[in-house]
Amino acid sequence: MTTTVEKRVDAKRPIILHISRKAFEDAKVGDPNGCAIAQECKRRFPNVSTFYIGATTAFFYRGNVRTRYLLNTAAQQAIQLFDENKGWPKGREVVLLPPPASESPASKRQRRRKAERAGYVDPRQAHKTAGILRKRTIRGARWLRGVTAEKRVL
Repeated sequence: MTTTVEKRVDAKRPIILHISRKAFEDAKVGDPNGCAIAQECKRRFPNVSTFYIGATTAFFYRGNVRTRYLLNTAAQQAIQLFDENKGWPKGREVVLLPPPASESPASKRQRRRKAERAGYVDPRQAHKTAGILRKRTIRGARWLRGVTAEKRVL
């Protein structure tokens, strides 16, 4: 079944799923659309047309919108165990997390310029604006410690 996706969005809130025994009985090993997590999602979200549960990412297809979730580490290990021998670790709880917000370089630059116009100076950049350069150690210059300026002139 192919789904035409016109809009891709990231999830806003996490989902906590408690995997039921019925989901285990209906699940297929190695099938991202029919694993135990996908079966439980089908029961819980009847208005979503397709579920794709990967090793690290889950996608929900509702109409022409694809929503992306990330699987927590425990869920990733549970999927691997399920695909190997149709087992599941203790505690049948799976958490689908929203992905971290990513910011494009252009919007970062725009935010930084706006802050600079408002008078904010990034502490990491303060040495450049004050005209102070970072001091670097020079190999062989250790003997200069304790030597006054008059003694340095040869």
